[in-house]
Amino acid sequence: MFGHVIKLFVKKTNDSKIEKSEIISHCIKNLERYMVPREIQFVNDFPRNTFGKIERFSNPNTIADGTRTESLGQITFALIRQNVDDIVTVPEDAIKEAVRLLFRLGKLVVEPSGALGLAALLCSAVPAHGRIGIMISGGNIDDQCMTELLSAM
Repeated sequence: MFGHVIKLFVKKTNDSKIEKSEIISHCIKNLERYMVPREIQFVNDFPRNTFGKIERFSNPNTIADGTRTESLGQITFALIRQNVDDIVTVPEDAIKEAVRLLFRLGKLVVEPSGALGLAALLCSAVPAHGRIGIMISGGNIDDQCMTELLSAM
């Protein structure tokens, strides 16, 4: 898998003897596969902001700005949990190449977020075997961004 992976930070109590393997086993039994952390790190405390609240991590800066959200709505999250087996991330270069390829070969203007399926295939984040269907959507790309992408062809 390219890009980001789920990392779980765990604050143990002083007398806790829990092991990473127990946490992973619990997650595998109770979470969807894409939600199971790939890494676990025990910490003394969580990162906190100047107001003492647990620090939230911001969305990554990406050309696929249509995918940036701080949280999913209840309906969307429920649908993902019910219907999605895995989530992968792709590098920015693969997204850019997918947008260019769709324009050059398909004569389609597709926003970067709408080209993520093709990008995942191009960078081998998902296996390319058998019959494959990719949902391509959106033409919401500003002219400056499209010009920059096409000039790199």
